[in-house]
Amino acid sequence: MLTQTYIEPALQVLPRIKRERKIFFLVAWLDVFIGGQQSAKSDQIVHHYPDTAQIEPDTRLKILQAVDELDRTVTIREKFAGPQ
Repeated sequence: MLTQTYIEPALQVLPRIKRERKIFFLVAWLDVFIGGQQSAKSDQIVHHYPDTAQIEPDTRLKILQAVDELDRTVTIREKFAGPQ
C-alpha cells in the first residue's frame, strides 16, 4: 500500500500533534489513517510503536483503539485469502 511508508513517521509525530492541537479530532485521523491499511506489515508497525515509544497513556489507548480494525482485516485476509 502506498501509505505504509508513512505509518511510522505519522505515529512518531502524534505527541507533537496532540500537544500543538494540529489535528482537532485525533481519534478520527487515527481511525482513517490506520484503518485504511490492510497488510500484516502495517499491523506490525502500528503495534510496535506504542510498545516502544514514550507516549502518554491516552495516546497509546487511542492508537490501540484505531488498530483494532486493522487487526481484524489482517486476520480475515490471512484466514481466507492466504499469504499476500
